[in-house]
Amino acid sequence: MPTRSQLLNLDYYAPVLSNAIRVLLILVFAYIATRAVARLLLGLRNYTVKMML
Repeated sequence: MPTRSQLLNLDYYAPVLSNAIRVLLILVFAYIATRAVARLLLGLRNYTVKMML
C-alpha cells in the first residue's frame, strides 16, 4: 500500500499516465485508419458499380 507522500508525488502516477496516453493514441489511430479504409472501400464499390453498368 503506497504511503501518503508517495500518492502526492507525481512520479508515482507517471507510468499510469504514459500508458493511458499510449492507449488513447492507439484508439485515435485505429479510428482514423478505420475511417480511411471505409472511405477507400466505398470508393472502390462505386468504381466497380460504374464499371459494371
